[in-house]
Amino acid sequence: VAALLDAVEVVLVQPAHPVSPSVQRRLAARARERGSILVQAGGRADVWSSAPDLVVGSGPSSWEGIGVGHGRLRARRVPVEVTGRRRAVRSRRAVLWLPGPSGEIARAEPVEVVADAPGVELREVG
Repeated sequence: VAALLDAVEVVLVQPAHPVSPSVQRRLAARARERGSILVQAGGRADVWSSAPDLVVGSGPSSWEGIGVGHGRLRARRVPVEVTGRRRAVRSRRAVLWLPGPSGEIARAEPVEVVADAPGVELREVG
């Protein structure tokens, strides 16, 4: 992992076994030195005992694009919350497109719903 921190900007780890506090401190220091980011992705919470600088969480997502029983999935809205310590002590929330209608990640804004086929008339039911 230390060698990856020297060469790569973002390193994802998912330790299967607990990492000793001294190794955690060494890796965190090396990441700070190199300007890298060390991310514990998933796995058991008890394998990394030191508090992270950031915690990113998400809520239930909702898909856009399917009409009444037909259509294509075009975009997914996901509420995201980031909390942390040091400079990130204030919690922040946003709703993101993961992916958005254009395929990119973006902050969610209202989307205009467009019919799949031109000339299809929609009528209100029920």
